Parts: sequence; C-alpha cells; structure tokens
Amino acid sequence: MQCKIIDDFLTPTYHDRMLKQLLSADCPWYYHQNITKNSDVKDNTLYDFGFASNITKDGIKWSNVFFIPFVYQIQDQLPPTSIGRVRLDMTLYNPNNIVHHPHVDTPEPHYASIYYVNDSDGDTIIYNETTPHNGFTEQLRVQPKANRLLIFDGKYYHTGSSPAHHKNRIIINTNLYKQ
Repeated sequence: MQCKIIDDFLTPTYHDRMLKQLLSADCPWYYHQNITKNSDVKDNTLYDFGFASNITKDGIKWSNVFFIPFVYQIQDQLPPTSIGRVRLDMTLYNPNNIVHHPHVDTPEPHYASIYYVNDSDGDTIIYNETTPHNGFTEQLRVQPKANRLLIFDGKYYHTGSSPAHHKNRIIINTNLYKQ
C-alpha cells in the first residue's frame, strides 16, 4: 500500500467537537520527555519532549468512546485490520522546527495513520527505510492540516517535527494490525 492522504476525513461537526475536546482542560495530556520513545527512556535531547495520552493499546482500554467511530472510519479505508493502539500526541512550539527521531511504532505488521487535529506546521516525514539507518532518505513529507488523515504501511520509519509557527501540533496516531 502506498501512502494515502484524505482531506476532510471527518464530518465538520465531528471534527470540530474533537478539536474542542482535545483543546479543553478536561483532556488528559501526559508529559513524555521523548515524544517518539517510551516515556521511561531517559534521553538528554532538549527538544524531543511532548505530551501524549493512550486512548487504547492492543485493542483494549478505551478511555473515551468518542474515538471508537473515528477508528472504525480509518479501518474502512484499509484491508481487514484489528485495533492496536490509538494515541493522542501533542508537540509544542519550538522556533527551531525540531525534527524528532525516526522510528516505527511497533514491530508487528501494521498500518499507521496520523490524523491532524489542528492546522499547524511540523511536517510528518516518512522515510524509504524499514530498518535503522544513519542516513534516512525521505519518501514523503506531509504538512499538518486540520481534518487530514495520512495512512501508510507502518514498517517504514517515520517521524514528526515540532511546530515553529504555531502554538502546538495535535495528532491522533493509530496502529492497526494487518490480518
């Protein structure tokens, strides 16, 4: 599967309510000292921090039923899959537009998706490589746009970057296991 980009993925009302919910004081955001790694990993990189919240992991622990139809709509774009992880992710303004560490979300065969909740900068970069490298080469660069969905084969290394012109960059990252 090549990368797939779908603009205006959700209905306007659904997207607007999701944006308001994720920007509200009621949304549980948890600090991670490295946004692309497990929060337990100690890393001295100054700019790799961010906030995240797991909605579900390995198909269980839905913390908010608001996201269930959202994930089902993503599944409708793919061959049969099972739900792995759904995670909120927020990186904050940094005038240096920091590109974070290339990574894969899980070693299992899966599709990854990134849903851009708000208009921002801080591109997502998908690389050509499927194993660790010292010199990654870009396959695709996607600019955040509110209500845009990006789907790609999760075997490819990828990363995001911190916004240099907006207060934050909010995404929903899903991992759907191939069947």
